[in-house]
Amino acid sequence: MSIEIISRHGDYRYRDAIRLSLQSAVAAALTFSVMQSLGLNEKFVGVLSAALVVQPSLGTALGAGGERFIATLVGCIVGILCMFMLPDGYGTAGALAISMLVMNGIAAFRPEWRYGVVAAVALALGSDADVIQTALERSIAIGAGVVMGILVSLIVWPERSVTRAGMHIQHALRAAADLLESRVSRTNGEETEDDDEAGRRFLKELSSARETTGQIRIADNETLKKKIDAVERFQHGITVLDRIAEQSDNVVGGQESIAEELEEFRSLSSTIIRRLASGDGGSREEQESLGHCVEKLRDIVSTESSPAESHVRRNALVYALDEVQSSLDRLLDLYAES
Repeated sequence: MSIEIISRHGDYRYRDAIRLSLQSAVAAALTFSVMQSLGLNEKFVGVLSAALVVQPSLGTALGAGGERFIATLVGCIVGILCMFMLPDGYGTAGALAISMLVMNGIAAFRPEWRYGVVAAVALALGSDADVIQTALERSIAIGAGVVMGILVSLIVWPERSVTRAGMHIQHALRAAADLLESRVSRTNGEETEDDDEAGRRFLKELSSARETTGQIRIADNETLKKKIDAVERFQHGITVLDRIAEQSDNVVGGQESIAEELEEFRSLSSTIIRRLASGDGGSREEQESLGHCVEKLRDIVSTESSPAESHVRRNALVYALDEVQSSLDRLLDLYAES
C-alpha cells in the first residue's frame, strides 16, 4: 500500500504512525548532523527536543515548539537556583528533589511545561562551577531541536491543523450516521445491534476536532467551529431518540404511514451524512426531501387519534428528527460555502 493511499483512504491512526515515525527519524538525524557539524554540545537534548516537537499537525508542532523552549528556560532557571542554594555532594540530592518539586508543581497547572524537567534535572546534577555554561548550551540545543523539528514538520509529509480538524469532523459524521440509523430503526420497533462503540467514536472524534481547531495558528477556524457545532447538534436529536426507545420498544405502534416516513428519513439522512463525510457534499433535492419527511410526520402525528402517552412520544420523535434535519441543513450550507 502506497503512502498516498494510506494518507487519503487508510485508517488515520496507521497513517499517523507512519508519518510521525518518518518525521521523527528525519528530525533526529538532521538535528544530530547539524549539531555535529557546528560542534555544539548537548546533542542528546537537541535530538530529544527535535523528536518530541513532531506532532500530529503543524499547528500543534508550532505550539509545542514554543512551549517547549519556554519550559526549558524555566527549567534552567529552577536548576540554576537550586545549584546556587545547595552545595555539591549530598546537596545534589536536595537540588534534584527541589527541582522535581517545583517543575512538576508548575506542570500540574501548565502540562505543556513538563518538558522543563529535563533541563532542571540536568542542571541539578551538574556542578555550580559550570552551571551557567551548561544552561546556555542546553538552551541552544533545545532551540536547535525545536527549529529542526518544525522545519521537518513543514517539509516532510506536512499536515495542517485545518486539514486534520476536517478529517476528525468527517470521522464524527460517519459515526453519527451509524448512530442515527440504529436509533431510528429502534424507534421503528426493529432489533438493532449494540452501538456503544459508534457512540464512543462520535464523541472522541468530535472532541479531537474541537481540540485540533483550537490549535490552528494561521487559517480562519470560524467555519470549522460552526461545522463542529452543527455536528454536536446531532447529539441532541440522538439523545432524545435514546430516551424514546428506553420508554417504548415500538413508538410507531404498527402505524404504516409513520413507519414508511421513518424509513425514508433514515435512508435519506444516512445518505446525506455519509456523502458529507466523504467530502462529496449533498444535493438540495435530498435536503428538501428530508424536510418533507419531517413535515409529513408532524402532520400525521398532529392529526392522529392515539392515547396521550403515545402521542407525547411521537411528538418527541418528530422533535428529535427535526433537530437532525436542522443540523444537516446547517452542515450542507457550511460545506457549500467552504
